[in-house]
Amino acid sequence: MARGMVVKDRQQADMDEAQARLAAVVMASSDAIVSKTLEGIVTSWNAAAERMFGYPASEMVGQSVRKIIPPDLQHEEDMILAKIANGERLDHYETVRMTRDGRRIEVSVTVSPVHDASGRVIGAAKIARDIGERRRSEQRMASIRAALSAEPGSGDPFELEETTAVTPAGLAPQVGQDATAALGVLEGKPDRAFDQTTRLAAGLIQSPTAMLAVRHGDVIRFISAYGMPSELHEAQAVPAEQSYCHLVIEGEAPVSIRNARNNPIAAPAGLWRHGIESYLGVPIRDRNGIVVASLGVADRTPRNWSLRDLLTLKGIAQQLMRELENRAMLRTLAESEERLRAASAAAGFGIHETRTAANESTWSAELARILGHGSSVMLVPWPGAILAATHPEDRSAMAAHVAHISRIPGAYEREWRIVRPDGSVRWLLDRGETRGPINPQTGLAAQVTGIIVDITERKLYEEKILLLMREVNHRAKNMLGLVQAMARQTAAATPAEFVSRFSARIQALSATQDLLVQNEWQGIDIRDLVRAHLAVFEDLIGNRIELQGPNVRLTPAAAQGIGLALHELATNAGKYGSLSNEAGKVRVAWDQDGQNFSIAWQETGGPAVQEPKKMGFGKTIITYAAETSVEGQSELAFPPGGVHWSLQCHLSSIVEHYATRAPQRALDNA
Repeated sequence: MARGMVVKDRQQADMDEAQARLAAVVMASSDAIVSKTLEGIVTSWNAAAERMFGYPASEMVGQSVRKIIPPDLQHEEDMILAKIANGERLDHYETVRMTRDGRRIEVSVTVSPVHDASGRVIGAAKIARDIGERRRSEQRMASIRAALSAEPGSGDPFELEETTAVTPAGLAPQVGQDATAALGVLEGKPDRAFDQTTRLAAGLIQSPTAMLAVRHGDVIRFISAYGMPSELHEAQAVPAEQSYCHLVIEGEAPVSIRNARNNPIAAPAGLWRHGIESYLGVPIRDRNGIVVASLGVADRTPRNWSLRDLLTLKGIAQQLMRELENRAMLRTLAESEERLRAASAAAGFGIHETRTAANESTWSAELARILGHGSSVMLVPWPGAILAATHPEDRSAMAAHVAHISRIPGAYEREWRIVRPDGSVRWLLDRGETRGPINPQTGLAAQVTGIIVDITERKLYEEKILLLMREVNHRAKNMLGLVQAMARQTAAATPAEFVSRFSARIQALSATQDLLVQNEWQGIDIRDLVRAHLAVFEDLIGNRIELQGPNVRLTPAAAQGIGLALHELATNAGKYGSLSNEAGKVRVAWDQDGQNFSIAWQETGGPAVQEPKKMGFGKTIITYAAETSVEGQSELAFPPGGVHWSLQCHLSSIVEHYATRAPQRALDNA
């Protein structure tokens, strides 16, 4: 039961941590993220939604989402809710919403249904993105494209005519001005593939010069340049206003320049002074349509660029973009794998990916380390490798588990033991998922992926808790039995006297328990035990009370028995013995001689002692209880000069590992 509670608590903690991470991602998102019921009532409203619409979460949660929908577009919400109720998703729906101050803003909305554990649609999650700036950019780009378009009859539909009013100074930098940041693969470093592209463009279009360029702030950087004039090639970058490429990037459209020297837009760039008289360039777009670079060709003399030239250059640009996207994906994948590897190593979990059709599994470097096989990625046979590592006692159950999860898609979880090559046994937890279609011939799913965590320490902790619970139960029963015997044997003339005597004995027992708890039930030093039961006479220790003996650590059982005896002796000495007057003394001495232990209580200087006529419970505790707790022999004598008590036993009865302990004597006499 305790183990189940611990595992359940750990699983709940994992779920709470995952939910906390998800909540942090939602709150940190730059897009407005809103969840709502099937009636359109808002249930969550992140920080970006507050910024976009102007309403704080406190004013929107519990209210209808129609609050931000213009009156003339309320029918859209009916349509959206109907789709969600049918389990349909709405992607990138462009519409208009209203802010708190009454402004209408253009947004792109994606709405997805939210399901409960049974798959029933219970609400919707909406992501809204402000596209107002994008729309304004599109309008600006339309005007630029119009300015860069030729008039009918020019003979070239891409020529910048002298009558065009747009000038480079009037072109505001737009999307694509920093392609390095946007794409992450155009870094300005020499690249053979880029050089092959520019050489191909120049060859197919039969132009002496070709260049691949990106914009970094106010600078155009040439990623690759073929046949470029030496002074430009060496510079590798020029101010944007001194190039033709920025017209393509900012205009997001092809640009054709027949004669740069005579063109009012191209002439200020001054490239004709370097022998570049004509230019044809096309934008390079990613799959989202964002311009990230330009590819252009140039000639040293005025040239009428043909439609065939344009289509050829566009084809090369598209092929280059596919190459760039492939590189970007590979780079992103490599970075993702590196982050996952670093996270795996830091968190101490390993990853396995199994392809059932190939009967092989890939172990991450961290999983190889957990299993004791070094720290490199491994390709191993499946399921033979993991079964070979499994503890013999768990192997048959593990084989059945593997056979089960490989045939049934879905999540799974299992704890089991493995034996490392060095012989050490470790407990592991595997959490994963079986995915993919079922092979009709083998009945196996395509893939099994999971993470494995070493939970040996947790298992040891759980076992320790169970052991402690059993120990507490055992000791509680023993304690109750001892208390019951003390209650039966405590004689008194009146109820009040019984309560007094019984309470004193319970307090003595409590003093010993306190010391055991302080020492985590690992035993008590005998000096601490003696002082605890003489605490009421603390001011007399070192004067009238002498403590002498080596450092000896008693087991819990020995401490309880000797502690009760010391309590009875101290109580008797204070009432009737040597501590009941102003001159009497008590000496408590203990010793270990070879494999034997002894302790003695000697009173002197008190009133004359007479042996009691009957055996009381106190005497029983002093003799019988002490003897049985250490399997020893005790003696209680009542000579006239003072009570004498002694106890002898084998050292192993009171001290664990007694053979390794060297006696250390100390004397409390000051």
